[in-house]
Amino acid sequence: MIKTAKPEMMNELKETVYKFFPKNIVKEEGLYEESKEHKKFVDLKESFIKNESSQKEILSLIESTFCDYHVSDYTDLNLYNCLEYNVLLNGKEPMLNDDIAWIRTSRGERLDLGVFVSLLDKYYYYYVLKTTYDENVREWTFETIDVEMDTICKFEKLMNTKGFVRVEREVARTAIPDIETECLRMGEVNVFHALFTDSVSEI
Repeated sequence: MIKTAKPEMMNELKETVYKFFPKNIVKEEGLYEESKEHKKFVDLKESFIKNESSQKEILSLIESTFCDYHVSDYTDLNLYNCLEYNVLLNGKEPMLNDDIAWIRTSRGERLDLGVFVSLLDKYYYYYVLKTTYDENVREWTFETIDVEMDTICKFEKLMNTKGFVRVEREVARTAIPDIETECLRMGEVNVFHALFTDSVSEI
C-alpha cells in the first residue's frame, strides 16, 4: 500500500516544518536569521549540497523508471529546499517552451510530470501539467490534471519502498499561516511551499 500524507497527518507535517522555519517571526527581522530553526535549515541544505549521493539516487530512480521519457533535473539547492525533476510524458524528444511546431505533432498537447522531493524529511509530491496551444487565438493553456499511468504507479511503489511518503494535493495546498519563507510572507505559505519550494504556485 502506498503511503500518503493525508489531512489527518497535518500535525506531523507541521512539526517537520516548524523544525526548520521559526514561527511568528518576520523574515526581514534579524531574529529570523539567528533562530535555531533557520540555522538548522541552512545546515541541512549545506549537507545536501556537499553530499550528492541522495540526489544521484533519486535521479537514477526516476531515469530508470521513466526510461522511455525525457527526464530533466531542475534541482537548485542554493535556491530551493527540494530536489526537482520534470518528466516529459510525451516521449523522449525534449521541447522548447514555445515550440508550437512540436506541440502540433504531439496531438496538440504536452504532458509534464513534475516531481518534488523534500530535504526536510522523506516526503515527495508530484503533479501532471497539461499544456495546450489554441491556434485560433494563439494562446497557451496550462492545467493540472489527474493521469493514471502504470509507470507513475511503479514510481510510487519504488518511492514507498525507500520510505518516502507522498503528499496529497489537498494537504499540499493547506495553509501554514505562522511562518515565512524566502519569497512568501505570513499568510501566503502552504505545506507545499514549506516542504518543497515557494517558487511554484500552481499545484
